[in-house]
Amino acid sequence: MLPLRAPPRGRGGPRSPGADGAGGGAQGYVVKQQLLCASPRAGARAGCLVSGPLWNVRPGHYAAEFFLRARHADHSPLSSAPGPPLPPGELAAVSAWDCGAELPGADAAPRERIEHAGGRTGTRLAARALHAADFAAGGNSFTRVALRVEVASAANQLELRLVWRARAALDVAFLALRDA
Repeated sequence: MLPLRAPPRGRGGPRSPGADGAGGGAQGYVVKQQLLCASPRAGARAGCLVSGPLWNVRPGHYAAEFFLRARHADHSPLSSAPGPPLPPGELAAVSAWDCGAELPGADAAPRERIEHAGGRTGTRLAARALHAADFAAGGNSFTRVALRVEVASAANQLELRLVWRARAALDVAFLALRDA
């Protein structure tokens, strides 16, 4: 698992007014981003590859974006030739969690909760399973995978997760959060 940290304030991407969590912003602007480069090693066990960075954002609607590349385990990411087809079945799963305060209101829709190390819990806001058809053919291009996320609590701590199933090689370039 690769823990993430929020980038320093005022760094990276076009930003809307209030992108630090205060005030309003225009649609499509990058609110937060995390640059990273992660690839599990050959023979690594399946599991949580990315978990974090616990961003606090203003309540609203967002697109959580993961930039990923899936390729056959024997295909080099440096090769310009197309690689063999990806295996069938689920290759990875992406999700967004609020690890801060409880959702307001007794009538809020029930959502899955998990226990984190250290006794912290989280509420799943969105999730998506990824299969071979979700990735660019040939294994040499990164694919943008987006989740629509609604953040209800002002006391949120938004965590983005990527769970790798160890069925194909998976490369992660960066994560971004945009106003939706």
